[in-house]
Amino acid sequence: MGLFDNIKNYVTGGAAEVKLELESATLIEEQLLKLTIAARPSSDTIHAKKLYLEVKALESSSTKNVRYQKDYVVESEIQINEGNEREWTFEVELPPEAPATHIGKHFSLEWGVKAGLDMGGKDPDSGWVRFVLNKEMDYSIKNS
Repeated sequence: MGLFDNIKNYVTGGAAEVKLELESATLIEEQLLKLTIAARPSSDTIHAKKLYLEVKALESSSTKNVRYQKDYVVESEIQINEGNEREWTFEVELPPEAPATHIGKHFSLEWGVKAGLDMGGKDPDSGWVRFVLNKEMDYSIKNS
């Protein structure tokens, strides 16, 4: 690999391919998100400070607000040799008060998860993978 390819990978995050697969894209009343992450170098051996996972609930209306966000370190100090692929399984327990997914005309609340390798330059990542948290919500008004 030439010098310009190394620079390109540094700037674009192309040093590795990161894939994220959910065991189920819909969680029904359960709060446990099970997933598999795979990473493979694009060419040369890669070194990453860590493999991380971000979980986020984003509320959208006329504005966007993060309703929930948590970051996890799956593994630290990673080396993946050229031609090899590493795979990790991971579970994320969402809190009981986590809001359900809602897609409406004027308001939505969507959940997403993203895995990435913390490397120099732009981090190679899986991109956001959406999932649905489907659970019964209590909208009753409680008097104090």
